[in-house]
Amino acid sequence: MDESKDGPEVPWFLRATYPVLLPEMAELAMPEEDFAEYLSDAVRVNKAADINLPGSKFMEALQTPTADLAGNYMLTENDDVAFGSSTSALVDLFYELEETVSGPRLNQLLHAAWAEDALLTVKIIFNARSIHLGKSSRKVFYRCAGWLLRNHPLTLITSLRWLTRPVIPAKVEKEEDNKEEDAVLVSFGDGKPEQEEDRHTRFDVANGVSHGYWKDVLNMLALAANGKLGADQDPGELLNMHEPREVSKIKGVSDPQVAKARRCIARATRKQGVSRLVEEDAVYRALHLSVARLFAEQIKADLALLREAPTARAKRGISLCGKWAPSSDRFHDKHTLIASSIAEILHPQATFAGSAAATADRETYLRYAREHYRRDVSALREHLDVVERKLTANAVSDIKYDQVPSIAMNTYRDIFFRKDAARFREYLGDVAGGKARIGAESDTIAPKPLTDDKEGVSLVSGYSPDMLDKRVYDDAEEEEEIGVEEEDEDGVVMVVRNKQKMDPQCTVKKAVSHKAYDMLKVVD
Repeated sequence: MDESKDGPEVPWFLRATYPVLLPEMAELAMPEEDFAEYLSDAVRVNKAADINLPGSKFMEALQTPTADLAGNYMLTENDDVAFGSSTSALVDLFYELEETVSGPRLNQLLHAAWAEDALLTVKIIFNARSIHLGKSSRKVFYRCAGWLLRNHPLTLITSLRWLTRPVIPAKVEKEEDNKEEDAVLVSFGDGKPEQEEDRHTRFDVANGVSHGYWKDVLNMLALAANGKLGADQDPGELLNMHEPREVSKIKGVSDPQVAKARRCIARATRKQGVSRLVEEDAVYRALHLSVARLFAEQIKADLALLREAPTARAKRGISLCGKWAPSSDRFHDKHTLIASSIAEILHPQATFAGSAAATADRETYLRYAREHYRRDVSALREHLDVVERKLTANAVSDIKYDQVPSIAMNTYRDIFFRKDAARFREYLGDVAGGKARIGAESDTIAPKPLTDDKEGVSLVSGYSPDMLDKRVYDDAEEEEEIGVEEEDEDGVVMVVRNKQKMDPQCTVKKAVSHKAYDMLKVVD
């Protein structure tokens, strides 16, 4: 360590000024069984009261099926007559669960569906998020999650891990069969290291993918910390916010010192708000603890594989948790200080015996723990070959485009065009010609966002139709074409094909009947 006339140089992370301090939470170190008991006691007692009181005539009317459909009509935008409701709250919820649904209507749908079948309601909510089996809508899912946190918090909190577990079988391409209709959405390694089956991993499947991704739980925590996690909230108001990093981007501020002062005030305000929440709001505290424990549990398992797995094949079992783990003083950590809690689980103060951190005050200890956590995450990201690392190092020419996940491809495509145009266009040409493919991990998105024009410039310069064709997947079970022979006026026999659609209730049940939803439970 460098010496100066004032003594040893202080490590950079101790000189940092960003907040790290949270109140001590003994629950972070609890054994799993004790933590489950804590959740049950704390959240059940302190859960928010249902806003619909028993005996409400309004809710009774919603929950009571009726055979009288005389008044069940409405006008469409084209002034055509249509049914106003399916008369099934579950069917209505499933079909109306879109980003355009209003807050009051979503609350109404969720309350009515829960009264009809609580477990099926939870499955429909997860289907709204499911990237591979459902609607892949983050915003709708977050709004529904907010409703669950308000009305059934224990059910939401205990279900969080199923967003990220690999419970959905990926579609693996067969070498002997290259038919276009054999859509391949995800490509993974050959397997994972053997693990002792427990209640968390017993639903995992080889080469599996998840309903959501690790960033989902962080997004929900950040929304909850800002009072934006609710059925009547717009998650985009917070999640789409780009925090200014330059003085010139701060509205009405030209003095760097004024801008710096404002940022410091904002930091302190956020820190005080989070500290107050974990101390006074039992539901938020339970959510914060659960998210921290989920990340710490997976990071610990991934680090063990990284350091101890004997072969490269065994290391393929390392998850994407390290990629999405919160970075110090970045968006999720700024709003929740969640990195401090994860670091405290991974590196308790007792593990620093013999170092300055062992006897330091809590804030100093947390800065040491966060630095060790940063190194852990950095090692995992290096192994995962996260594209952001190469962008930061200005090593765009080293990026293997066929291994870039689809979300990252959509996010950084403009940078690829600007900094590596020739090689990127060559790759896109190979994709259009079927020689290459858009990489996919568990954070897969649909083709449309990748092939949409952006500010008048096409992503693939005319390749869009071909790229879309390469990723078309047709579920033949949804609609079945039946040919019926009919004669026209001249006696010519024609085959008229009619699409036979499934009954709406059957469609809903089919959509959530996959075994990837079997682990979901209603707890409260």
